Amino acid sequence: GSPFQLTVIPSGLFNVGFWGSGFRLIDEKDVAQFTLSGLGLEAAVAGEKAQVDILSKRIGGEPTPGDKFVVELRGPEFITGVVEGPMEGGMYVANYMATMAGVYTGTIKIGRFSLPGCPFQVTVTSDDTDPSMCTAAGDGLATCVEGQETTFTLTTFDMHGNPTYRDQDIFQVTLKGGGRIGKGPKAKFKKVEVSGFIKDNGNGTYSIRYVGPMEGALSLSVKHSTMKDGPQQDIAGSPFPVKCEANKAKIAAAEAKAQREAQDEKAREEEARIGAQEAARNATEVAARGIPSGRMKTGGLSFIDPDPNRPAILGQGRKTGLAALFNRGPKEAKPLEPGLPGGME
Repeated sequence: GSPFQLTVIPSGLFNVGFWGSGFRLIDEKDVAQFTLSGLGLEAAVAGEKAQVDILSKRIGGEPTPGDKFVVELRGPEFITGVVEGPMEGGMYVANYMATMAGVYTGTIKIGRFSLPGCPFQVTVTSDDTDPSMCTAAGDGLATCVEGQETTFTLTTFDMHGNPTYRDQDIFQVTLKGGGRIGKGPKAKFKKVEVSGFIKDNGNGTYSIRYVGPMEGALSLSVKHSTMKDGPQQDIAGSPFPVKCEANKAKIAAAEAKAQREAQDEKAREEEARIGAQEAARNATEVAARGIPSGRMKTGGLSFIDPDPNRPAILGQGRKTGLAALFNRGPKEAKPLEPGLPGGME
């Protein structure tokens, strides 16, 4: 671009504004001929163009070129805009766009003079939620324990990184995977799919919890949509690989139960063994005493019964149990008659 064309103006006129074939100085009276209107004086959405209408009430004379206006907004970031015009009826349109949400102070000037209505304050709000910008954090994104509750937090953002909160945001959390059930050749692979519980905190964050379904490798997906049964999109990082670990307390309880059952079984076997030994001793003792071989059962044990043809001598009716076995009844039983087999008395 060299050589450059320069215009030298008199001292003291710098930044006061001039245009046209000659010098056209701007003063406060000229600036007072403009009025501002439009939504862009109060609010804007991040990433969307905002507009301010400028109306010139000047009658006659050379119109002010649009590029002589200066549009500036200061806040979370510094923004400049452009002015289009003049249009029919002395209209101009100032456009600007912010990407960071927050409160800005704006001004529109010609030279060093601000137009009436300046400065103005604009609140820039976040854009719609962008799933690819949403983030999740917490232990539940990497590990969980079978049968225990695990949590993590989801935070929503728009495409420019501004935190968002929209009533139409819908999230779905699903845990899929599986693991081996049983041991040895009878072991089988079991598939699982469970949903997470989502709590809307009302500030662009969501508390999510789920219960580890079973030991094994799982996949955790977090999807976003803006309508029920509408298209879904994964958030940043989704699906997340999750390792579900064995529940040590559950394993310890199962082992303790198995040990108790084994001990109970051993006790039952020992009781049966002792009972069998007692029965064998009783049978041997009865046989040694020479009681005839008739059989009777008492208390689950088999004993040799006295000769059924021998008259009963222990009161009315036939005695059972040890009283019959040894001819020893209650106190009122009569003594045995002499001459009983085996020398019993």
